[in-house]
Amino acid sequence: MRVFSQSRPPRQTQIDVMTMYKTIIAALTAVAIASPALANDEQFQAWGGVFATKEISDNSVLWLEAQTRFSDGASRLGQLLLRPGLGFNIGESSVAFIGYAYVRTASSGAATTHEHRIWQQLTHTFTGEGASVTLWSRTRFEQRFLENSGDMGLRFRQLIRATTPIQDGLLAVFWTEPFLNLNNTNWGQRSGVDQWRNFVGLNVSLSPSLSLEAGYLNQFVARPGVNRVNHILNVGTNIRF
Repeated sequence: MRVFSQSRPPRQTQIDVMTMYKTIIAALTAVAIASPALANDEQFQAWGGVFATKEISDNSVLWLEAQTRFSDGASRLGQLLLRPGLGFNIGESSVAFIGYAYVRTASSGAATTHEHRIWQQLTHTFTGEGASVTLWSRTRFEQRFLENSGDMGLRFRQLIRATTPIQDGLLAVFWTEPFLNLNNTNWGQRSGVDQWRNFVGLNVSLSPSLSLEAGYLNQFVARPGVNRVNHILNVGTNIRF
């Protein structure tokens, strides 16, 4: 089993997916045109991650993830994230996951926080090998707990990722992911839009089990008063064991 399924769907599915892809691009273009009129606090950051998968059986996969996020002009480690999980094949192109995440956040001028998450997600590949555009979706639901706080924050995330081949071993990559908070907590989570991430970059295959993905990530973060927009150099290493 592969986390990113390579099966080819029926032709009708590919047509529907392409319509959805064009709709997403049009919506994001409209947001980009409107955003200069908004007052935002902007910052450069650099994020790096290692994402590893290991097939345990024909129907299950182990997911291991570690990310470091450098903030304040990429001058210091602002966040460390560790996220293991276990996935189960529930169809030709779908995988259901359950996992845990630890997040250490050291914001400038604020106390360091330690967050623990339980998460569930469903991934699905809409188009397969040979298609001009392959779409992959990830629907994630998180239960968030901050140390020294009894409140549980609920958050929904929906990622849609599109790839298209440029040449052998090289893909153009685009993905978008809105975050939606479902409740308020005493540690600061507010219901509504939490953030929105948009990425464009390249994926280079270095071997059948290793690839490198790098590009520009724009992160909009909703905050009381002035919102934050982070301009991020995002680099990820993908490993399959």
